[in-house]
Amino acid sequence: MEHLDRNQYVEFNKFDKLIKTLHVSMSATIVNSIIIAVVLWKVIPHGRLTVWCSVNICYALLRYVIIYYYKRHFSKTNFQAWKIGTFISFGIAGILFGSSGILLIDPSHFEYVIFLYFIAGGMVVGSAGSYHNDLPIYFVYSSTVFMIPTAGLYLLDMGISTPMVVLGIIFYVIVSVMAIRLSRDLSESLLLRYDNIQLVKSLEEAKTHTERLNAELMEKNMELNELSLVDPLTSLRNRRYLFEIVVPEIEASGRNFQRAMSGHNSRTMDAGKGYGLFIVDIDHFKQVNDNYGHDSGDMVLVQFANKLKESLRSDDVVSRFGGEEFVVVLKNVDEIKTAEIVKKLHDHIQTSIFTVTDNRQLSMTCSIGFLFYPLSECDEPIITFEKLISIVDSALYYAKDHGRNAVAKATFIGQRLDFTLLKENKGQV
Repeated sequence: MEHLDRNQYVEFNKFDKLIKTLHVSMSATIVNSIIIAVVLWKVIPHGRLTVWCSVNICYALLRYVIIYYYKRHFSKTNFQAWKIGTFISFGIAGILFGSSGILLIDPSHFEYVIFLYFIAGGMVVGSAGSYHNDLPIYFVYSSTVFMIPTAGLYLLDMGISTPMVVLGIIFYVIVSVMAIRLSRDLSESLLLRYDNIQLVKSLEEAKTHTERLNAELMEKNMELNELSLVDPLTSLRNRRYLFEIVVPEIEASGRNFQRAMSGHNSRTMDAGKGYGLFIVDIDHFKQVNDNYGHDSGDMVLVQFANKLKESLRSDDVVSRFGGEEFVVVLKNVDEIKTAEIVKKLHDHIQTSIFTVTDNRQLSMTCSIGFLFYPLSECDEPIITFEKLISIVDSALYYAKDHGRNAVAKATFIGQRLDFTLLKENKGQV
């Protein structure tokens, strides 16, 4: 039971077992009362015998009602009251049944006296088996059931009375010792069960605690892993995310394209769809740090990152590659759409205002190098991501070499790599 210590657990369960087996043990009272009435019907006055038998049977039935009430309304808060009430009821039951040793004795029919004494002895043995769960109840019931007839037998003062009384007391002591041992064994069994329950409960709590810690640890690991894939300044994806998450996807798409071109892939690819890959570099960013301080530089980087996201779709990947360089990966686009998005992004940066320290405002420009992947016009359309980045980086420097604030596209024709300016610093397309 919850909130019970070891001794309380044993006490409560022994009492509960006692009550729940009473409906069986009390039937012996009714049966023995009827047997006594039948056997003594010709010996004891009918009125006295009928009253004695009726009182014992009615009291047993009343106790059945009490047991029914116990099963429906018992709670641990009134446990002691139930124990006291049960103790008293057993004492009354023992007195009522044991009174047969005084009320139903006829000295002229000593054989019936012996019969009653044997019935009382049987009730003692039965109570030892049924009531050893609670020794005080056992003793209050067995002593009244057996000692009243023992006293009645002794008071007859017949020659055999004293030896019978001595044997009766020895018999009672032996049965009581048996009841004490049964009670002790039951207590040890309940203590063992209590310890097992507590052990299981502790193990379950430890398991639950461990599972909760593991779940928290997994959550923290996921958070740490997510943080490790995010640039702390701009909150964009970082270089690690690009190589661990995006690169495998791009390279798998390239292999599918190659199999499709060789006719070994039964799956059809979306016509002309692929990836747009470009590097964006903030023009003259060093001057921001030199003229306005590194805090202003950080402010520009954060605002620049937000403006990149504003110009792109939710599925596209924007990552800070290092310093003032950003890598953008457009997914599921064609070559024409890639160029449109790049020019739109470039225009958005060119027309934006950037706020730095002391609420000062700056205009910034950027240079962009990009390509469309797979390289369908290249003799080797599938190359590593590192090589792709190197090509896009060359396109970026081509844009810088042509005055910055420009957009350069890398294209392959066979083995030849060419760069084309889509937007240059004079604003010509």
